[in-house]
Amino acid sequence: MTNQKGCFARILLAEDNPANHDLAQLYLSDTGIELVTAPDGRKALDLFRHGSFQAIFMDLEMPVMDGLEAIRRIRFEEREKNLPRTPVLALSAHEDEQYRTRCMDAGADDYILKPIRRTTFQDALGKHMVRPAAMAARELVPEVFSGLMDRFVSQCVDDLDSMHSHLAQEDFHGVRSVAHKIAGAASGFGMKGLVELCDRIRKAAIEQDGSGTYREVKQARCYLDNVSIDFH
Repeated sequence: MTNQKGCFARILLAEDNPANHDLAQLYLSDTGIELVTAPDGRKALDLFRHGSFQAIFMDLEMPVMDGLEAIRRIRFEEREKNLPRTPVLALSAHEDEQYRTRCMDAGADDYILKPIRRTTFQDALGKHMVRPAAMAARELVPEVFSGLMDRFVSQCVDDLDSMHSHLAQEDFHGVRSVAHKIAGAASGFGMKGLVELCDRIRKAAIEQDGSGTYREVKQARCYLDNVSIDFH
């Protein structure tokens, strides 16, 4: 099921209880986020393969395919196909630390106890999803550069895509080098927002924070997909 309302982002909820689908939709009302739901892990995996999501909420106990197996397969496909890492947040009613450990070992980025409260749900989105500011970016660039922007943005997209190859090999030095290259050119054009995003990428790479670096790269890509460039 898909529910849209002026969407700027999409999340996937894998959960076999329809009441929780309704609850999540209520929590997302007026956020502009599209909610896509799956009744089991196999359907969630299929939706992941054919769609793009900024976060996945995965219940652990579902029919057909459980959440742990779905998480493992998502991570396997990301590695095999050199895909950017999608944040996966495991949902469970179990407070036992062993369940949390199993989820993190399978590849989850976070572990959220059910029942999910509004504040918990929204805090998780804020922690793991692209910041709205990156989706409504605006840059003011000198008129003299107007003929160069399309090519520059296209090159930046290619450079960001190359970062995924570096990350797949845990080559954080390569990530920093690409981010430095983009930031240098962006600074010359006066694109302060892009420079800041590249600085965030470099900081995460210096700390060798894999999931954090993936998240910042995704922020930068979202910026490029949505930036409005005005000239003066």
